[in-house]
Amino acid sequence: MKIVLIHGQSHKGSTYHIARMLAEKINGEIHYEKLKPLTDAIDEADVIILASTVYVYHATGAMKAFLDHYGYRWMVHCPEESMFRKQGVCISTAAGAGMKPTNKDMMDR
Repeated sequence: MKIVLIHGQSHKGSTYHIARMLAEKINGEIHYEKLKPLTDAIDEADVIILASTVYVYHATGAMKAFLDHYGYRWMVHCPEESMFRKQGVCISTAAGAGMKPTNKDMMDR
């Protein structure tokens, strides 16, 4: 099983470590450092983990940019057929509130 871990932040804090722990628990081959090119890693993955820290009650700007760029691949009206076989997981962490809208950002796009 191959896993791609999309982390919406530039440093490896608690959100990254939680997502990494999940990916390791699944016991798959993790594509994180080797995201060249990103599209190939997504295509090869069986599981896609989207992880974002809560910034102002939403996903990080980096995660939003990723979702805006690659969202066409799983849009309801014209999805990429290769995406039908994949499992997706959304992870968010916060020091306070905002995890629900952050997960909604990642699930809806």
